[in-house]
Amino acid sequence: WGRCTKKVTPASTTLYLHVFDWPKDGKLVVPTLRSQVESVRLLADGSKLTSAPSDQGLVITVPKNAPDKISSTIVVKTAGPLILGEK
Repeated sequence: WGRCTKKVTPASTTLYLHVFDWPKDGKLVVPTLRSQVESVRLLADGSKLTSAPSDQGLVITVPKNAPDKISSTIVVKTAGPLILGEK
């Protein structure tokens, strides 16, 4: 769906999901993400998004239409260090 960049602090990690291919089914899957999620929001307008852990990783429910035509950014803030891996 796109690329991911991150900002790490001692207390948290912030992921910036740069989405080029907006999901048609309204579900964006971030594979193998196992960190505790504090918040998920759109960078464009700050609106909050819902997310849930799954066997595939983190599933984020996104609006039907992307806020930006070329690349929309979703901000995921996690507690503590980044945890990746299979369940």
